[in-house]
Amino acid sequence: QSHNEQKYLEFKNKYHQLLKLYETHSNNDFRGDYYRAKLEMPEDYEIKGFDWCVIYLKIFVSHVLNFMSYFIVISALLGVLYWITFGEPFSFVSNSVQGAGV
Repeated sequence: QSHNEQKYLEFKNKYHQLLKLYETHSNNDFRGDYYRAKLEMPEDYEIKGFDWCVIYLKIFVSHVLNFMSYFIVISALLGVLYWITFGEPFSFVSNSVQGAGV
């Protein structure tokens, strides 16, 4: 049994239409899982050499892009907590005129 990309896309679209009917949140079509499954099933997908490297890179990039929002939110939260705890962490230039009495 061979893989039929056209049939897969047809089923995927039908599945997402069903999700739109019954789910209250947006669907997350994370392609990284699909690419990873292709690499983990060599009996169904013959991927070797340069194509394997390209798909592996796609998986890495899709994970980075998918989870980037978490890193941004956590970094902002840590920056605010540091600012609340220690004062002004974002001033990179020291103000030497402050104590001169000018």
